[in-house]
Amino acid sequence: MMAAVSPADINYEESLSTLKFADRVKRIKTKASVNESPTEKLIRELREENAKLMKMLGTGGEVPETGAVEMSEEEKEKIRKELEDEIKAQMSQNNSELEEAKKSFQEKLEASKREFEREKEELKKHERDAEKRKKKPYFWNLNEDPALSGIVCHFIERTKILIGKGEKCHVKLTGLGILEEHALIEVDGSGIFVTPMEGAKITVNGDTLTAKLELHHNDRVVFSSGHVYVLHHPHQFRKAEKEGKKFDPVTWSTVQTEIAEKSGYDVDSKGKSQDELLLQEDLISLMPMVNGVNAISEELDKKKHFELALVSPQARGLTSGRTIVMVKMVDLVQGNYWLWDRNKFINRKYKMEEMYQSFEEGDEDWDVPSEIDPFYEDINSHVLIGQSQVHLKCLTYLIGFQESIIITDYEARERGFLQIQIEPLKPDGTPIGDEDEEYFIEEPSELVGTSLSYDFRIIGAKGLPSMMSEDVYCEFKLYLDDTTNKTQELSSKNPDWDWRRTFSHEPVTEQLIEYLTEEPLIVEVWGRQKQEGSKRSTENLTTKQLKSHNEKEKIAAAMKKVTGNAGNIDVRSVLSKVELLMSTIEEIREVVRGAKERQQTTLDVSVIEEILARSDSTRFEEVSRIIELEKTAESKVCSVQ
Repeated sequence: MMAAVSPADINYEESLSTLKFADRVKRIKTKASVNESPTEKLIRELREENAKLMKMLGTGGEVPETGAVEMSEEEKEKIRKELEDEIKAQMSQNNSELEEAKKSFQEKLEASKREFEREKEELKKHERDAEKRKKKPYFWNLNEDPALSGIVCHFIERTKILIGKGEKCHVKLTGLGILEEHALIEVDGSGIFVTPMEGAKITVNGDTLTAKLELHHNDRVVFSSGHVYVLHHPHQFRKAEKEGKKFDPVTWSTVQTEIAEKSGYDVDSKGKSQDELLLQEDLISLMPMVNGVNAISEELDKKKHFELALVSPQARGLTSGRTIVMVKMVDLVQGNYWLWDRNKFINRKYKMEEMYQSFEEGDEDWDVPSEIDPFYEDINSHVLIGQSQVHLKCLTYLIGFQESIIITDYEARERGFLQIQIEPLKPDGTPIGDEDEEYFIEEPSELVGTSLSYDFRIIGAKGLPSMMSEDVYCEFKLYLDDTTNKTQELSSKNPDWDWRRTFSHEPVTEQLIEYLTEEPLIVEVWGRQKQEGSKRSTENLTTKQLKSHNEKEKIAAAMKKVTGNAGNIDVRSVLSKVELLMSTIEEIREVVRGAKERQQTTLDVSVIEEILARSDSTRFEEVSRIIELEKTAESKVCSVQ
């Protein structure tokens, strides 16, 4: 090698390092060896050894000298014969190994030839498929891993294509939520239509499919929750290109974002803060996971349902921070629920998938004991009922108060009222009254450097949910306290704790004044959920039937709100009205889609009026009121059903 050094003193360290490296290189010794495979080396060595043995046999073998001891001719002949036998045995063994090596080499050669032919045939198939893709419409797959997207391709070469996991299906899909017969693809003229089979879950461009629908180029179709496909229609694509229309590239992320948007979430990233973008990213990544575990719950009939929940920092007992995505697990029989954070949910998800795999493989022990069941949550564990925000600004003026403060849960729903009393104290420990004018404060800054003492009393709570009225208690942390203040546990909807504690701050600092003025005190209310006596007559229903039952109850409750009828509601009648509304909306959506395809910017009002006339406008308005009322009632609810 050649090393470049510099005579300049500023390059001394670099030149020294170069010389040291050159010195190490000089000491490297290379040894030439033949570049051959282990098989070729073995064959060569065996041949060389056989040549030496043949040479020894050709000379008759050499009898080793035995020192001064004289041997007879018979003894020499005996030793020579033994040597020849050993040489022949060694040669026979070498020949066997040589044949085996040649055989192994030949097999590898044949395997290489077969692999070459297979790759050649695969290449021809790809070339044929590439030609077909220019002429025939097809579905191509999307995967969370971009490297696996576009690998699977299903050509639409029949007038009717049945999709599912059954033996009669033309396109076989397996996995969670896929039925024996899941969907039917029909080709009628130049149009391609998809029809969901009974009980099948299909979404097209983020919308749940309920009836036969025409598909167009670049439409995104999701079968169940895990099979995502995109339609490529060469004829429509070329026609759109001629008209100057461009299609946005479709990725796994865009499909999940589309589903989230159609579920009611704001997924627009414009003008959003970093925290809001992180929340959006978590939401989109967790949605397919939640759909997956819901499908597992249905397959294993675990009678659990999972929803996404947006939980504010205040709902977590914090005064600041960002909203996070949690997962709510609901017991469909009891009505109890638990909130899991992201990490806990993902860990449980992997265990659920492992359980489902054991179920699919026919393992009799797939249903594990409750203590290790990922779907199980201890009913005796405390859950957060809600929290109250207590504003302490009055203390900076040495004014006490007694109030009933609303208790809200993570969905901002009212869960009861918490009765709080705060009394500032004199130096002797007695409460400051209205007549004690010498303790009058004009500005909070007057307290800086003095002492502040007050009684904090939690009198009780009123109107707590009956389902969570077991072993109820309150807890909170005040200012810089490391310890948690906690009341006793009482089982009641209206617990009377009468808990009190005296707090003292000496001296009062500006930081304390800022805390009392700006930050509310978060008091959390915890309780256990009831099990006995809360069961409904639905225990024998399957998970899917329970979901349907709960939806019907929800609609019936909405009807009671609209009509004010406290009696029985005809659920079938309500459902038929909702189905009518949904079919009407679908028909209007199809008209709008067709107008967009024709690049129309306006619609004829008479077309919409005709559709509404066919659907009985009175029913349409009534059902619209139901749905509008439900949206109003749930406007503060941050969960996805």
